[in-house]
Amino acid sequence: MSENPNWLETRCSKRIKQAHEQNLLRRRRAVVSADSRQCRFEDQNQPCLNFSSNDYLGIASGLALPARQGYGAGASPLVNGYWVDHQAFEQRVANYLGFEAALLMSSGYSANADGLATLLQTDDLVFGDRLNHSSLTSGVIASGARLRRYRHNDLDDLKRLIEQTPLVAGGQRWIVTDAVFSMDGDVAPLVELANAAKEIGAALVVDDAHGFGVFGGGRGTIAALGLSAGDVDLLVVTFGKAVGASGACICAKRVIIDALVQSCRAYIYSTAMPPAMVDILHNCFLNMQQAHAARAHLATISQYATKQLHNLLEQKYAWLVSSQISKNQVDDMLHPVLPLVVNTVSRALAIGANLEAAGFLVGVIRPPTVPIARLRIAVNALHELEDIDDLIDAIDIALELTAIQGN
Repeated sequence: MSENPNWLETRCSKRIKQAHEQNLLRRRRAVVSADSRQCRFEDQNQPCLNFSSNDYLGIASGLALPARQGYGAGASPLVNGYWVDHQAFEQRVANYLGFEAALLMSSGYSANADGLATLLQTDDLVFGDRLNHSSLTSGVIASGARLRRYRHNDLDDLKRLIEQTPLVAGGQRWIVTDAVFSMDGDVAPLVELANAAKEIGAALVVDDAHGFGVFGGGRGTIAALGLSAGDVDLLVVTFGKAVGASGACICAKRVIIDALVQSCRAYIYSTAMPPAMVDILHNCFLNMQQAHAARAHLATISQYATKQLHNLLEQKYAWLVSSQISKNQVDDMLHPVLPLVVNTVSRALAIGANLEAAGFLVGVIRPPTVPIARLRIAVNALHELEDIDDLIDAIDIALELTAIQGN
């Protein structure tokens, strides 16, 4: 018997204390009201301009709950929870993206982690970008497959690892990557990765959570770069970002989707998404497809925000912060996520607090989510050029205050 009957509480308390001491303690704040442009928490008197949402096209804030009976699915998909609503939506997504089939999952994390954990075998060899979303890495680890992580978007390092890492008997190679890296806003070299996968007979898995709806007229990064379903073995698209709802789909050849239906534990043993939620999702999806004006405006203000932030940093604050905004291989593919990379966690927290006090909500992202603390600025289609100007002015003041405060 343990000498400390409260060992679990003690262990958790130590973890919380350690996180607090390292400025890494996370906290939840209840939202009182929000749309994609403004947000107010319960501890605020006034709303902030919202530069932290992934609702890139501003769709999420304009929805009404459909009037229908049967809001719950009632069971897992393989019992009696798979409604015609699910079936129709999956086929619509597959058709839109040019794949044979799609599987609706409860979240993007589950689609990545549980999808990979199901399909990979322990003798497989996976090459993954070092900055891949944690869900992709979690899926590989859960499968027991070997993982080799190449330097971010570094094709030479990927080639080196491929040459230096032999397969074991019965194993296969996989290349796994985000399409858009959500903390940096840069785009993976998908054309080159697709070619590399074909050369070595590897399966290519792409998570397009942050490019879907934004690029390629809505069809995402794959389409924007001139690739198609024939170039990608598994494509994951999520509906909690530009689509403005929730959930995700794994898109692939029908035999792969059928195998997931047979073996993916998260799909088999979870209650299916409520049909009412699928109705909302369907409406959001249609809105996303038709949101051409919003996409055009988003591209304009993303480019404007990128230019203004670069100008501010180069002129006044190169010594204080560094921006990792990347120029991608396609000129018009500047993503609405702009990172403002800061040297220390305390400095990032101070800048974020100064911005919020001025009425601007910007996400402060810290290790272990990212290797270096940063502010993650997320522009969306409800913002206007004047909002960007106000934000840049506020960043200017916040950086000055942070320097004066000695952070």
